[in-house]
Parts: sequence; C-alpha cells; structure tokens
Amino acid sequence: MIAPVQNRVPCGPQVGAPPSLEQIPVDRLAVDPTYQRATDSPASRRIIVGMVKRWDWSLCQPLVVSRRSDGSLLILDGQHRHAGAIERGDIHFLPCVILSALGLEGEAKTFVELNTKRQRLTQAEVFHGMLAAGDPQAKAVADLIAQTGWTVRKGSNTAAYKAGDLECAPMLVKVYAFKGEAPVQFALTALRAAYPDTPVRQSATLLKALVDVFDTMLDDPLPTTKLIAAIGAVQPDTWISRGIIHRESFPAMSHIAAIAATMVAAAKGQEPPSARPLPTKATPVAPVAAPRTAPTPAPAPKPATLAPAPRPRAATKKLATVFGTSGKGWCEQCDQLVSREKARACTDRFCTARADA
Repeated sequence: MIAPVQNRVPCGPQVGAPPSLEQIPVDRLAVDPTYQRATDSPASRRIIVGMVKRWDWSLCQPLVVSRRSDGSLLILDGQHRHAGAIERGDIHFLPCVILSALGLEGEAKTFVELNTKRQRLTQAEVFHGMLAAGDPQAKAVADLIAQTGWTVRKGSNTAAYKAGDLECAPMLVKVYAFKGEAPVQFALTALRAAYPDTPVRQSATLLKALVDVFDTMLDDPLPTTKLIAAIGAVQPDTWISRGIIHRESFPAMSHIAAIAATMVAAAKGQEPPSARPLPTKATPVAPVAAPRTAPTPAPAPKPATLAPAPRPRAATKKLATVFGTSGKGWCEQCDQLVSREKARACTDRFCTARADA
C-alpha cells in the first residue's frame, strides 16, 4: 500500500466515470463537426502527410473518444492521427481512451479543455530533448552556442534573462539544417559581441535578422566590427521598432528583412529609417496675404528610395509522381496518395498527377 503524502493539498471530488482503454477499428471512429476543427488547413495537412510518409507508433498516443448512447464513437482528441491512419490504409486499429455518457455539451467541453489546458514545452525543453535523442544538428548548434558565449536558458520568463541567455535554440537548429554552420555562427557571434552585458530578450528575432545580414554581406561585404558597433549602439528592442517603421515604407518586406536592412544601413553610416522624424499633423493657420513677388522655382523632387531587390531563391526541384504496383502515386498538389482513377478525374488545373495517370 502506498503511504499517504504528508501536507498535501486537500483532495476534491472525482468527476465522471473512469475511462476504458480499447483498440478500436479506424472505420468505427467518427468526428462531430459541431465542435471539432477541420483538418484541411495547410498546418493540418502537413501533420497528416507526415504520418502518411512515416508512421511512428512511439508517437501515437491513445485517442480520446466519446461513446454515445447509440454506440457511436466520436473522436475528442486525435483526429489527425485518425486521418493519417485512414489515408495510409494499412493501419486498421487505433488505441483509444473511451469516455461514456458525456453528451454533446460534455464532449464539446472536454474537447476545449483537452486543447487548452495542456502545458506546451518551452523552446529550451524542446532543445534539450533533441540533444537527449542524439540529434547531430542539435549537438552542432549546442557547440556553437557554447563557443560564442551563450547559454540556453530553461525558463520561459524573459524578464529574468541575464546577458548571454537565449531560448531559441530549436530555431537555430532549423537555420543550421537549411543554411549550414556559417550564418548561425556569424549571428550568434555578432549579437553576443554587440550586447556583452545586456540581456537580449528578442534574441530569436534579432538572430534571424543577422542571418539575413550574413546573406546580404556575401554580395555586399561589410566590416563585422562596424556592424557590431552599430548594433550595440542602441538597445536590442530599438531594432524591433526600427524594423516596424522601415516596413511602413516597404510593406512587402518581412519584419525580419526590415530589421536586417536597418542594421546594414546603420553599419554603413546611413540614416536609419527609424531616426527620421515621423510627419506630424500641422495645426491649421488662417491664411495671410503676402506681397506679390516673382514665383520661386519649385525644389527638385528628392530621388525615390528603392526597396532592396529580393534575393533570388533557388529553384525547387519538382518530385516525379510515380504510380507503383499498388495503383497509387504521390500528388504534390494534393499532398496525398491518389489512385490513377482519381488523378484522371481531377479537374484542378494545377494537378501534378493527372499527366502521369
């Protein structure tokens, strides 16, 4: 028998009946659109497509399901797993935690609580999990973080940050995987040198901007010492506001690209957009008659400031659609396996599978 915990919080009542854990055929599970979200958004499709391409049972937690009085089984949590299993076609049962006698209102309430009362992992917790799993790219980024004088902070309270603390290591792993070591090392080195004694609570945003600066410097070299001095001349949050103001002139730019542009301008000694006074609304003044004189020539218009030309992106290699012996092939447009019959009948003019069907 387990000994009772001393000085514990007084127990409240238990609510509802204990659930059962069962293996349920996937074709018996359904979704009630009254409260469930759709799974056709780009984010949902990415999750489902990932399961179709690679199903990992170690990541398949039991679905939470409601058994109604008529025997029907409605998914409260886990519809992406269910959709992935259905789309694959080779998974016939899913583990389910079955709740009974909830009613429609109880189902909707449980659905909301399941999706709002979860505690999300912090970025630092995600990163330490990647390290524990032996992720080689996470290990490489951890080495760069240590070499450049940063520390991955485990807490998410940015108000308690000290100089050299950062939390955005998983973002750096993505940049490392996509762009390699050099831009990550450059960004970490420059930002740490610019603020040796100042906490940087916007480290993720500023590091992304410095990765953009690195790309710019490949075509337009700039002394790193000047860049570091220019960045450190103002507080970290100043770059956020400068980027916002710069985007008012160039709304097509992303916030990250706008911050990068203001950093480069400051390093070159140019007037940053945020330093220019914003126009103020003038107070109306009664007109005063002036003596008639010869007209003064209008001043020449100032040359328009052009937004920096976007860097060309590498062409994306198109994947071929192949129909195997199963009669199904991968369609890039639909992001799913499709049969030849479905591909031939597709009316979407962008369909990539119809031509090979």
